[in-house]
Amino acid sequence: EDDVDYKITIDDELVATIKNTTYTPASDLEDGSHRIEIRAVDSFGNEGDIGKHDVDIDTTPPSVPQFNSVQSPTNNKKPTWTWQQNADVEKFGIVFNSEIEVESSSTTFTPQTELSDGVYVLKVRAKDSLENWSEYAERSIQVDTTPPSVPTVTGVPLTNNKKPEWTWGEVADTAEYGVVLNSNVEVIQTETTFTSPITLQDGSHTLKVRAKDSTGNWSEYGQSVTVIDTVPPAVPNPTGQ
Repeated sequence: EDDVDYKITIDDELVATIKNTTYTPASDLEDGSHRIEIRAVDSFGNEGDIGKHDVDIDTTPPSVPQFNSVQSPTNNKKPTWTWQQNADVEKFGIVFNSEIEVESSSTTFTPQTELSDGVYVLKVRAKDSLENWSEYAERSIQVDTTPPSVPTVTGVPLTNNKKPEWTWGEVADTAEYGVVLNSNVEVIQTETTFTSPITLQDGSHTLKVRAKDSTGNWSEYGQSVTVIDTVPPAVPNPTGQ
């Protein structure tokens, strides 16, 4: 059998003459299209036809995923992170709160179990069909299901004012208050005072107040009872002797 050498040309440049039937470039090729040409030469100098192969090299990673806006803090114990679909992306690598990375083609992530209060971080990176990975993007969400303190409501225990006023101290981290007079529809307000908008009848009247924070957590109701009495005493009936 003839002793055969192979002349290797890459992009019209002779780079090697070898006897093996495999070849790896000595240095990395740049991204782009490259042509390798191989010609067999026997020991007498006879050259065969040229074999050709084109290869496209792409080491450019996809763009870093872009998260969509998300509410934080939130009282949702199973919040959902979402991000935009990048061009040329085959899979996303998802790391939730330092857990093992999982691959998914979805652009959303929701924890399988309810989360306790705290801050949670999701990291996402993109992978193309050539296994090029982008850098991670990350977005944190704070879960807060703790309600504000119960308002302490005060009012005049006994009064002849048919439009009495109740007050309560400002509750920390409160965005607004829900106010219920007797069994009427709840009123939402930011003030810490309430005066009956209607003339009340004699008797016992209850004002209930609860506080809501910016996350949407409601406290329990605090309440105060005021008794209205507009009945005058009986007319004296003096007698003489």
